[in-house]
Amino acid sequence: MIDKITSEHSTDSGGTRLLVLRVLVKLMLLLALLVCLWVMLQAMSDGRDSSADRTVASTFEIGDIEPGGSRLLDWNGRPVVVLRRPPEWQAFLREANPSLLLDPESNQSKQPDFAVNVWRSNSPEWFVAIALGTDLGCTLNFLPPSHLLYQRERWRGGFADTCRGSRYDLAGRVFQGPFATANLTVPDWTVDTATRTLVLRDSQ
Repeated sequence: MIDKITSEHSTDSGGTRLLVLRVLVKLMLLLALLVCLWVMLQAMSDGRDSSADRTVASTFEIGDIEPGGSRLLDWNGRPVVVLRRPPEWQAFLREANPSLLLDPESNQSKQPDFAVNVWRSNSPEWFVAIALGTDLGCTLNFLPPSHLLYQRERWRGGFADTCRGSRYDLAGRVFQGPFATANLTVPDWTVDTATRTLVLRDSQ
């Protein structure tokens, strides 16, 4: 009788341990599944955030800028100059003496692909650039065309660094001689010709 009771007790104990083991295994599988789901959701969330960052754009109204006029904008803490070039100024760029410029073809400039041309722009009429000199990062002054000479030629208009005097032409190309060695940085931008709205996109 005692042997029978001991056997039944041993059988019940073994069944209980087996049941507990099965529950533990199921709980571990459930936990692993929840961890996998959490990781997938985090990855999807990060992907959406990155995509949103790449598509963030800032818009500015520039329709009231007259030909020959310019405006300084604040773009997320960065100064941006917008210059509207009349046909005469566009001709100045076509006729510019490349020997006076350090990088006339903009081969070593920070700019989108559409800016690798004489205008450094996707439109001869508009020029948009970060308004900081490439020497010490100082602010710029716009100097309109005049009869004064610069490097033995009539000044055709452009920008001057307020720190050490480096100069850039109407397309932001740096002149040879002074301290700066790079053209002005051109951001990714477009102009809606119907509304004259400037759209700036952060490519960083």
